[in-house]
Amino acid sequence: MLGFLPIGFPPIEAAIFYDAGMAWTGAPGEIQKLHRDPGENPVLVRAPLRSWGSSIRVNMLGYLILRFDYTKPIDRPLKKSYWTISLGPAF
Repeated sequence: MLGFLPIGFPPIEAAIFYDAGMAWTGAPGEIQKLHRDPGENPVLVRAPLRSWGSSIRVNMLGYLILRFDYTKPIDRPLKKSYWTISLGPAF
C-alpha cells in the first residue's frame, strides 16, 4: 500500500547479466575461435560477442510484463551502451 492511497507498487524484478554468443553459417572455410586476432576476416573467423547489463521487469495489471534493459557491448568498441524497452515474459 502507498500510505494513504488504496494502491500498491506492482511486482518488480531486477537482474544483472553477462551474455556471450556466437553465430555461424557453416560456410566453407569458416572457423570458430574464442578470440579473433586483429586483421582476421570476421566473415570467415567467428568469435563470441559478449555484453553485460541490467534489467528491470514490472508486472502491470497481472498479465502485461514491461521490461527495461540496459546493455553494454564488450567486443564492439564502436557500439555504445543502449536501452531497450519491450513487452514480454519474465526472465
